[in-house]
Amino acid sequence: QSYFLSNVFPDAKFLGYKDYLEKGTSLINSNFDFLILPGWVAKDILEKHSVDLFINIRSFMEMHPKVIADYFNVIHNSIKMGGLFACFNRYSKPIGSKEELVVNEFKNYPFDNKWIPKLSKTSDIQPHIHLLLAERNSEDIRINFDDHLKNAIGNSF
Repeated sequence: QSYFLSNVFPDAKFLGYKDYLEKGTSLINSNFDFLILPGWVAKDILEKHSVDLFINIRSFMEMHPKVIADYFNVIHNSIKMGGLFACFNRYSKPIGSKEELVVNEFKNYPFDNKWIPKLSKTSDIQPHIHLLLAERNSEDIRINFDDHLKNAIGNSF
């Protein structure tokens, strides 16, 4: 991420894991444009802060469902009201060994009902990928987001 973003935004200030190791959770109070950290520090660093945008591109599909649930917990608790979540992942992907096979399905990601889908469609160039951009709402919007995803996804995979 750092390499590609630094090429697109050459004047931006990037902070990463090395900076986190030096400054700890106070890093969040630093001046930066992009903060790129491994997931295992997200809960600690975002415990008392909020984020405008979360992006997950093609990595939830590689994770165990418990890890996905941990990420969603951080996202649900840390995103600002009106914040956006871009989630671009496969509709379905088996992971793990033959003995411990798990099939990750986009429609089973643990979204709560406080999301408004702004974009939800199959990728035009990769039909096995779903493109979702959702906005965080402060209240249950009475749209069953799980049903929305299942209907949007249908039998595309």
